[in-house]
Amino acid sequence: MIPKGWSSLTTDERSRGAQIKRLLDRRLAGVSRDAVATARHQIAQALEEQLAKAAEQGAQQLHVQTEPMRGVPISASLVVTVVDNIQDSSFPAAIERALGSSEGVLDHGPSQAGPYASLRRVRRVQSQDAGTDGQRRWETCVDHVIEVSDTDLLVLTFATTTDQVSGPLVLLFDAIADSLQPAPEESGGCPDSPAAPRVT
Repeated sequence: MIPKGWSSLTTDERSRGAQIKRLLDRRLAGVSRDAVATARHQIAQALEEQLAKAAEQGAQQLHVQTEPMRGVPISASLVVTVVDNIQDSSFPAAIERALGSSEGVLDHGPSQAGPYASLRRVRRVQSQDAGTDGQRRWETCVDHVIEVSDTDLLVLTFATTTDQVSGPLVLLFDAIADSLQPAPEESGGCPDSPAAPRVT
């Protein structure tokens, strides 16, 4: 389950601009546009870049922390990628695209995501993006690769650049992954067909 204070966006290029506008309108409701024009532009640009990057990884969804935690702004995101037809010859390239670099691995091994077995990896790398001070930031990433059927994998990629609370955020990321549950079967569906899991 995605925690309160997060917002969900699809990576479909056709709807990115409208989604970002709705999100910013909702989060900045009651605030003068002139007062936050620069910040609004920067946030919109950052979200556009995150969505484009997620789409390049083959992801369908991006979830981002959009509300402060205890009054402190937090950077946190979750990219959801479905890698299907894992027996196909294109699978190695698809999983490599979803997982990205193997740089900076701190921990890896078997884990659990709800009722599903998973492989978990934690990395700490320097972000490609500079902060407002022009300095590159440290980024902590947690990946869960989850086998949801004989032919499909679900890849959950969490990331934060709020380095001072990266430890608690890793615990939060793992808790979100562990909350994964099969989606209820639609009425009239075949009872023998596994329902697709959901994280929203």
